[in-house]
Amino acid sequence: MTRSESSLLKQLNLGLFLFFHPQSPAALFRNPYRLVNNLVARVLNAGLRLQDRLRPEPRVACSLCGWQGRRFGYWAAVSANQLLPDQLCFRCGSTAQTRVLVKLFEQHLPAAKTKPAVLEIGPSPATRQYFAQHPELCYVAVDRFKWVDVRCDATHIALRSRTIDAFICSNVLEHIPDDRQALSELYRILKPDGIGIIVVPQTKGLTKSHRVRDTTFLGYGHIWEYGDDFAQRIKEVGYAVQAAHTWDTDSGPTPVRWGPFYLVRRPADG
Repeated sequence: MTRSESSLLKQLNLGLFLFFHPQSPAALFRNPYRLVNNLVARVLNAGLRLQDRLRPEPRVACSLCGWQGRRFGYWAAVSANQLLPDQLCFRCGSTAQTRVLVKLFEQHLPAAKTKPAVLEIGPSPATRQYFAQHPELCYVAVDRFKWVDVRCDATHIALRSRTIDAFICSNVLEHIPDDRQALSELYRILKPDGIGIIVVPQTKGLTKSHRVRDTTFLGYGHIWEYGDDFAQRIKEVGYAVQAAHTWDTDSGPTPVRWGPFYLVRRPADG
């Protein structure tokens, strides 16, 4: 066997391992419910895009990129195995949660004499595109795997203490075994009176957060299921915490309430 054949065989074995491993991201495509939801979403979204081309009737607009159309597209929610309407922007790919999160962030971004330093853990393509359009902010994207500004683990952020004015941590903590350490690192790099917005999936009526597994496959899958005590878990790190709800007024004539988003602040004397 030649060296090239050996290399090809290794790549094939790795591909098969990644596809059939029970915790790999390929599980998304093996799950029949998720597979059907993704296929249905693609078909329905193709129909919506065709309607926009044949008969443009702008009724909704994306607050992140300015796209306008008849309606937002369908989104196949991975964690809930649901097909959700009026979610997806056909230009930037943002969902309704992302759009209301950015609006809330804009409302609470602290004033700074120079360019505010904004950090995002695990950025989405939509938020990266949004911040690229705002040169008045010094935006830093952090992740373990993606092509980002700083590649590091959320439990050991490679930035100096008290250098960030604000951060966004959306749907990240539930994937991290030591989530408290990640919260402590975000607290460490945040300036006094700096703010952050934290979003996690929560189970209504669950009294105490708990682990659902010990490890994940390359960060895929949830380690934590969070309950009603999540705000207290944040406070224990030292933050002042406010649970905020906000309204999505972009997606249609009837506003939809989203939340809670956890607005956190490092005290001035913290």
